[in-house]
Amino acid sequence: MGDQLEGVYYSLADYAGFGRRLLILTIDGVLLFLAFIILLALYGLAMGGSSFHLVMASYAVLCFMYLAVLARSRMGTIGYKLTGVRVVDLSGKRPSLACMTYRSLFAVLGPFNALFDLIWLSGDPCRQGLRDKLAGTYIIRRGAEPEGVGLQKHVIITLGWWSLLFREVRRKDT
Repeated sequence: MGDQLEGVYYSLADYAGFGRRLLILTIDGVLLFLAFIILLALYGLAMGGSSFHLVMASYAVLCFMYLAVLARSRMGTIGYKLTGVRVVDLSGKRPSLACMTYRSLFAVLGPFNALFDLIWLSGDPCRQGLRDKLAGTYIIRRGAEPEGVGLQKHVIITLGWWSLLFREVRRKDT
Protein backbone atom coordinates (compact mmCIF):
# COMPACT_ATOMS: atom_id res chain seq x y z
CA MET A 1 0.00 0.00 0.00
CA GLY A 2 3.08 2.25 0.12
CA ASP A 3 2.23 4.92 -2.46
CA GLN A 4 -1.54 5.00 -2.00
CA LEU A 5 -3.01 7.96 -0.14
CA GLU A 6 -5.18 7.46 2.90
CA GLY A 7 -8.05 9.69 3.85
CA VAL A 8 -10.68 9.90 6.53
CA TYR A 9 -14.42 9.50 6.50
CA TYR A 10 -17.02 10.57 9.01
CA SER A 11 -20.28 9.27 10.40
CA LEU A 12 -23.11 9.99 7.97
CA ALA A 13 -24.73 12.20 10.62
CA ASP A 14 -21.59 14.41 10.68
CA TYR A 15 -21.85 15.48 7.02
CA ALA A 16 -23.86 18.62 6.29
CA GLY A 17 -27.04 17.56 4.53
CA PHE A 18 -29.34 19.25 2.06
CA GLY A 19 -31.18 21.52 4.52
CA ARG A 20 -28.05 22.74 6.26
CA ARG A 21 -26.26 23.32 2.94
CA LEU A 22 -29.28 25.20 1.57
CA LEU A 23 -29.25 27.41 4.67
CA ILE A 24 -25.50 28.07 4.24
CA LEU A 25 -26.03 28.92 0.58
CA THR A 26 -28.88 31.27 1.46
CA ILE A 27 -27.04 33.06 4.28
CA ASP A 28 -23.75 33.47 2.42
CA GLY A 29 -25.50 34.26 -0.86
CA VAL A 30 -27.60 37.02 0.70
CA LEU A 31 -24.53 38.48 2.44
CA LEU A 32 -22.51 38.50 -0.79
CA PHE A 33 -25.45 40.03 -2.68
CA LEU A 34 -25.78 42.78 -0.05
CA ALA A 35 -22.03 43.41 -0.27
CA PHE A 36 -22.40 43.79 -4.04
CA ILE A 37 -25.23 46.32 -3.63
CA ILE A 38 -23.17 48.27 -1.08
CA LEU A 39 -20.13 48.29 -3.39
CA LEU A 40 -22.30 49.44 -6.28
CA ALA A 41 -23.75 52.27 -4.17
CA LEU A 42 -20.37 53.36 -2.76
CA TYR A 43 -18.60 53.40 -6.10
CA GLY A 44 -21.64 54.99 -7.75
CA LEU A 45 -21.67 57.82 -5.24
CA ALA A 46 -17.89 58.29 -5.28
CA MET A 47 -17.36 58.12 -9.05
CA GLY A 48 -20.66 59.12 -10.54
CA GLY A 49 -21.63 55.64 -11.74
CA SER A 50 -18.77 55.21 -14.23
CA SER A 51 -16.92 52.54 -12.28
CA PHE A 52 -18.66 49.24 -13.10
CA HIS A 53 -15.37 47.45 -13.85
CA LEU A 54 -13.93 48.65 -10.56
CA VAL A 55 -17.05 47.42 -8.75
CA MET A 56 -16.78 43.99 -10.41
CA ALA A 57 -13.04 43.70 -9.63
CA SER A 58 -13.66 44.68 -6.01
CA TYR A 59 -16.53 42.22 -5.78
CA ALA A 60 -14.37 39.40 -7.21
CA VAL A 61 -11.74 40.09 -4.54
CA LEU A 62 -14.43 40.19 -1.84
CA CYS A 63 -15.91 36.87 -3.03
CA PHE A 64 -12.45 35.29 -3.03
CA MET A 65 -11.71 36.54 0.48
CA TYR A 66 -15.08 35.31 1.76
CA LEU A 67 -15.47 31.98 -0.09
CA ALA A 68 -11.83 30.85 -0.12
CA VAL A 69 -9.89 32.61 2.64
CA LEU A 70 -12.57 33.02 5.34
CA ALA A 71 -14.28 29.69 4.58
CA ARG A 72 -11.04 27.75 5.23
CA SER A 73 -10.19 29.67 8.39
CA ARG A 74 -11.02 28.37 11.85
CA MET A 75 -13.87 30.88 12.00
CA GLY A 76 -15.51 29.99 8.66
CA THR A 77 -18.09 32.03 6.80
CA ILE A 78 -21.09 33.44 8.61
CA GLY A 79 -23.21 30.67 7.07
CA TYR A 80 -20.78 28.03 8.37
CA LYS A 81 -20.71 29.65 11.79
CA LEU A 82 -24.50 29.88 12.15
CA THR A 83 -25.06 26.29 10.98
CA GLY A 84 -22.23 24.81 13.05
CA VAL A 85 -20.12 23.35 10.23
CA ARG A 86 -16.58 23.54 8.91
CA VAL A 87 -14.80 22.53 5.74
CA VAL A 88 -12.05 19.88 5.73
CA ASP A 89 -10.05 18.07 3.07
CA LEU A 90 -10.02 14.32 2.53
CA SER A 91 -7.39 13.99 5.26
CA GLY A 92 -9.63 15.73 7.79
CA LYS A 93 -7.42 18.84 7.88
CA ARG A 94 -8.08 22.41 6.94
CA PRO A 95 -7.96 22.60 3.12
CA SER A 96 -5.23 24.55 1.37
CA LEU A 97 -5.91 27.98 -0.06
CA ALA A 98 -5.42 26.54 -3.57
CA CYS A 99 -8.04 23.87 -2.86
CA MET A 100 -10.53 26.42 -1.55
CA THR A 101 -9.86 28.72 -4.50
CA TYR A 102 -10.61 25.84 -6.87
CA ARG A 103 -13.79 25.02 -4.90
CA SER A 104 -14.88 28.66 -4.93
CA LEU A 105 -14.38 28.98 -8.67
CA PHE A 106 -16.83 26.14 -9.22
CA ALA A 107 -19.32 27.83 -6.89
CA VAL A 108 -19.11 31.18 -8.66
CA LEU A 109 -18.29 30.36 -12.29
CA GLY A 110 -19.71 26.88 -12.73
CA PRO A 111 -20.11 24.87 -14.89
CA PHE A 112 -22.44 23.56 -12.16
CA ASN A 113 -24.77 25.95 -10.46
CA ALA A 114 -25.39 25.90 -6.75
CA LEU A 115 -28.84 24.28 -6.96
CA PHE A 116 -27.53 21.40 -9.09
CA ASP A 117 -24.72 21.03 -6.54
CA LEU A 118 -27.30 20.77 -3.72
CA ILE A 119 -29.39 18.23 -5.60
CA TRP A 120 -26.28 16.13 -6.24
CA LEU A 121 -25.31 15.93 -2.57
CA SER A 122 -28.65 14.45 -1.56
CA GLY A 123 -27.71 11.20 -3.35
CA ASP A 124 -24.05 11.16 -2.37
CA PRO A 125 -22.97 8.89 0.53
CA CYS A 126 -20.64 11.59 1.93
CA ARG A 127 -23.08 14.39 1.09
CA GLN A 128 -20.52 16.08 -1.13
CA GLY A 129 -21.66 18.45 -3.83
CA LEU A 130 -19.85 18.19 -7.15
CA ARG A 131 -17.59 21.12 -6.28
CA ASP A 132 -16.67 19.35 -3.01
CA LYS A 133 -15.92 16.15 -4.92
CA LEU A 134 -13.74 18.00 -7.43
CA ALA A 135 -11.92 19.99 -4.74
CA GLY A 136 -11.59 17.03 -2.34
CA THR A 137 -13.48 18.61 0.55
CA TYR A 138 -16.22 17.71 3.02
CA ILE A 139 -18.57 20.03 4.89
CA ILE A 140 -18.91 18.49 8.32
CA ARG A 141 -20.38 19.33 11.70
CA ARG A 142 -18.05 21.45 13.81
CA GLY A 143 -16.32 19.18 16.33
CA ALA A 144 -16.90 16.00 14.31
CA GLU A 145 -14.16 13.39 14.56
CA PRO A 146 -13.33 10.90 11.78
CA GLU A 147 -15.12 7.57 12.02
CA GLY A 148 -12.40 5.74 10.13
CA VAL A 149 -9.52 5.78 7.66
CA GLY A 150 -9.63 4.40 4.14
CA LEU A 151 -7.66 4.45 0.92
CA GLN A 152 -8.34 7.19 -1.57
CA LYS A 153 -9.49 5.97 -4.96
CA HIS A 154 -10.04 7.74 -8.27
CA VAL A 155 -13.61 7.81 -9.55
CA ILE A 156 -14.96 9.01 -12.89
CA ILE A 157 -18.47 10.39 -13.23
CA THR A 158 -19.94 11.13 -16.64
CA LEU A 159 -22.64 13.80 -16.83
CA GLY A 160 -23.78 14.36 -20.40
CA TRP A 161 -20.63 15.39 -22.23
CA TRP A 162 -18.65 15.99 -19.01
CA SER A 163 -16.30 13.34 -17.62
CA LEU A 164 -15.19 14.27 -14.11
CA LEU A 165 -12.28 12.65 -12.30
CA PHE A 166 -11.95 13.04 -8.56
CA ARG A 167 -10.62 11.29 -5.46
CA GLU A 168 -12.87 9.63 -2.94
CA VAL A 169 -12.12 7.87 0.35
CA ARG A 170 -13.19 4.23 0.38
CA ARG A 171 -15.11 3.47 3.55
CA LYS A 172 -14.24 0.22 5.35
CA ASP A 173 -17.85 -1.01 4.94
CA THR A 174 -17.84 -0.66 1.11
